[in-house]
Amino acid sequence: METAPRMGTKRRVFSKECKAAAVRSLEMGASATEVARALQVNPNVVHRWRRESWRFGGQAFGGYGNSRTEVAPRTRAVVFRLTDVEFENLEKARAKGGARSLSDFVRSQVLSGAGQPSLAQIESKLNELAQTAQQIVSAVRRFEGS
Repeated sequence: METAPRMGTKRRVFSKECKAAAVRSLEMGASATEVARALQVNPNVVHRWRRESWRFGGQAFGGYGNSRTEVAPRTRAVVFRLTDVEFENLEKARAKGGARSLSDFVRSQVLSGAGQPSLAQIESKLNELAQTAQQIVSAVRRFEGS
């Protein structure tokens, strides 16, 4: 069981480079618990460093009392689940499209949707096809009945 620091013990100070390396480790997929364990700090500290990096960008970890302006968020994360087949199809489409990563591929497909039909256009076309299919079924039934 750990005890609280005693009077007279010095607070540990981590360099800007150390904190940035910890944040990079998180971005590369390491868990906060793993990074914190390696640095012998609480995982909340590592989460705080990541938050500061997101909020202040290159001005993060400037030290106590140094003012910093908040940096506008660069990106927002969108997370969704795919089946194995959907993932394989997406990966094949990415490779065919020549994108470096899945996120680049998806971003380009979503943002270049100008040439693609809208959802309303697709729904309208599907309704037309359903009506046509119904007319064909009716015609076949009339033909079978005669």
